[in-house]
Amino acid sequence: MTHEPSPLHTTTIVEKCTLKLVDENKHMLTQATEPLPTFLAFIIYGHMIDNVVLIVTGTLHERDVQELLEKCHPLGMFDR
Repeated sequence: MTHEPSPLHTTTIVEKCTLKLVDENKHMLTQATEPLPTFLAFIIYGHMIDNVVLIVTGTLHERDVQELLEKCHPLGMFDR
């Protein structure tokens, strides 16, 4: 965050914290033993479902796919 321009906005802080949460979650998923990976997967599933609903409803309303992907929660992104 030291490379962010001043003044530092709350949206920037939220975005950076969310990305840190996603990175830490991925790390814990690879390092943890059961039952923690299952619990973390349950947390991720809700965000995945929300992202799918967002993309499907946005597509039905002819919204731009790139715009929809930017609105998706990073924790619920599928592997590419």
